[in-house]
Amino acid sequence: METEAKKFRDIFRAGLKTYLSDKNEASLTDAYELGRQALKDGFSELAIIEMYHVVLKDILRDRNGGNDCEILERSSVYLVECLAPFEVKLRSYQDLIEDLNKKNEQLKEEIQNRKEVDKELQRSKDHFQSLIEHAQDVITVLDGKGIIRYTSPSIRRILGYGKSELLGRDTFQYLHPRDLDRVKNIFDELLAEPDRIRSEEFRFKHRDGYWVFLESIAKHVSDEDGTRIIVNSRDVTERKRAIKQLRENEAQLSEAQRIAKVGSWEWRPGEEDGLSWSDEMCRIYGIDPTSFNHTYETFLEHVHPEDRDRIEREVTRALELKQPFAFEHRIIRGSDGEERKLLGRGQVITDGKGQVVRLIGTGQDITEQKEREQKLREYSNRLRRLSARIERAREEERTRIAREVHDELGQMLTVLKMDISMLSGELKKKIDPEIMDFLERETQNILKRINTIISSVQRITAELRPEVLDDLGLKDAIEWQAQEFAERSGLRVNFNSNISNPNMLDEEQSTIIFRIFQETLTNIIRHAQASKVDIRLDIEDECLVLVVRDNGIGITEEQREASASLGLIGMRERTQLLGGTVRIEGKENEQTKVMLQIPLDKRD
Repeated sequence: METEAKKFRDIFRAGLKTYLSDKNEASLTDAYELGRQALKDGFSELAIIEMYHVVLKDILRDRNGGNDCEILERSSVYLVECLAPFEVKLRSYQDLIEDLNKKNEQLKEEIQNRKEVDKELQRSKDHFQSLIEHAQDVITVLDGKGIIRYTSPSIRRILGYGKSELLGRDTFQYLHPRDLDRVKNIFDELLAEPDRIRSEEFRFKHRDGYWVFLESIAKHVSDEDGTRIIVNSRDVTERKRAIKQLRENEAQLSEAQRIAKVGSWEWRPGEEDGLSWSDEMCRIYGIDPTSFNHTYETFLEHVHPEDRDRIEREVTRALELKQPFAFEHRIIRGSDGEERKLLGRGQVITDGKGQVVRLIGTGQDITEQKEREQKLREYSNRLRRLSARIERAREEERTRIAREVHDELGQMLTVLKMDISMLSGELKKKIDPEIMDFLERETQNILKRINTIISSVQRITAELRPEVLDDLGLKDAIEWQAQEFAERSGLRVNFNSNISNPNMLDEEQSTIIFRIFQETLTNIIRHAQASKVDIRLDIEDECLVLVVRDNGIGITEEQREASASLGLIGMRERTQLLGGTVRIEGKENEQTKVMLQIPLDKRD
């Protein structure tokens, strides 16, 4: 029976192929006769239909292109002719035909679905391949022994190797010696646990010989080809360098903060634990960084109680105005309770809407600086008192010398002048007139020289200590000195004053102001190249104001600040003795003005 079935199937296959190929109606007649013979041989309709499906699947599988739907339609026609002799079973036959049509439709649908699935699989494959081909990271496939079986094209950009250059090679030979054991251990763990994922950083040798830091994620995948380790690697060399540089910068910043005693802080108002301090800031406050409570209240707790309200007001004002701020305050260290002085500076950071996001700033320990400033002030005060004492001693010595020169030398010269005059009168009575004429001429010359000496003595004594300063006061002394200056220099000098009380200053104050005025006139003669000088001595806002202005070549910034200018230094030192200020204004090639201002209620 099986032999007959096989023979029938072969005849059926040949007849169907012939009909499908030549589309001849005679083939349908052969199909009908084949059906009659099958009916005689005892084949059932179902057997013929099953045989039909087997033959049709073989034909569809072996075909070289063509329209599947058309093949199904023509095959159905051939089958119908083959089953035509079975008229006695017409109704069953019709049911079988309907079932056959349904199965044909299902088969068509399956074929169409398979085509769509194949297309989708191909699209997915193309998409996945494109992702791999254009991936920024290197994708590598290793077998169970660590042999490289695949590398993505990005390996050339990151590691310098061609796409196929490393295929078949042991990946471990390219690892840095210090990373080798660690990576091998991870590889063994992945092999032992399928589907496990591990990430790690290590160094891989570049084709040019240097090391590249890779951050890799690896997964164990098993398929029909065996064990595979898929590794996705990213070049993190620049990131590692940046992190290293950042750590070095942080270390340098920490060391710089330690040396400068400057700590940094950041505060995010409204956030819990929103305050952060640098290590140096914690050290300044005597707080262990590991146990620091990151709150604004922690900061206030360490502020000196007497400064706390003021600091809160400063911070509140900065938040309201959104402006930088700076303030000095005292703190109580947490570790030893020592009182220290700090200079705090801060900046308010806002977002695009003007809302406060955070505050950043620094805190500098200025305790030693303040102590040095205090000592410097004390030394400065001592020097100022010493300078005042020296100045008073100098003026006293000038006064003593002036009086002695005036009284003794002046009197002696006057007596000498009188003696010579008397001698000349006596000689006229006893000496020949011709000789007397000669003596008279010499006597007059001697008297002239004595008068010159007397004038010099008077000038010297006036310069040492002008009598007008003691007798008439500062206003008249300055006016007299201005006239003397005009006569000696030939410059036009104008003097104005609104002072009516000549005794408003004591002797020491008047002397210091007068000496400053003399130094100002000396500088005009030496440097100004002026032709006119205006002098004003007035009372303004309970201050004595002396202004000396010339129309000379002016003064440069360097000349005003020159440390070697002893005259200007002396003027400033004398002014400080009276608690006043002296300003020198002017520019190069413009006039110069010296303005002295002395509070009338100040005494050193």
